[in-house]
Amino acid sequence: MENINKEGKQGTGTEEFGTEKKRSEEIAKITVSKEAEEKLSALVQKVNDGFTSGKVNRQDLASWLLMKFCSAQDEALIENIRADHFDEIMMFEAILKKSKETGVLPPEFQALMKQQIGTNGRTKTKKPLT
Repeated sequence: MENINKEGKQGTGTEEFGTEKKRSEEIAKITVSKEAEEKLSALVQKVNDGFTSGKVNRQDLASWLLMKFCSAQDEALIENIRADHFDEIMMFEAILKKSKETGVLPPEFQALMKQQIGTNGRTKTKKPLT
């Protein structure tokens, strides 16, 4: 059965569906914080203000920023991201997991535990036999 599409041409009606399917294959959705969304919207407004030769939407700008950001990343940037998302508990769990696998607890943790039980890092000493 043929339909008339948006351009007024006859077709099967699947052309528009095919375009939507292709578009959905090219797009992935992400969730950002409310603060990030507000900053993105403000930047979209700044970009579009006085820009008469085109128009940028939030999706376009976010995609552009991510592509530029990812191609310009370096080791210092990676370290900054990690520092901003550092979690002491996760680090402790990773050290504990490694210690269980190897059977060796790092000396710093050994000293900390000894301090907590009141030995302050003292080692056991045997009394000499007389």
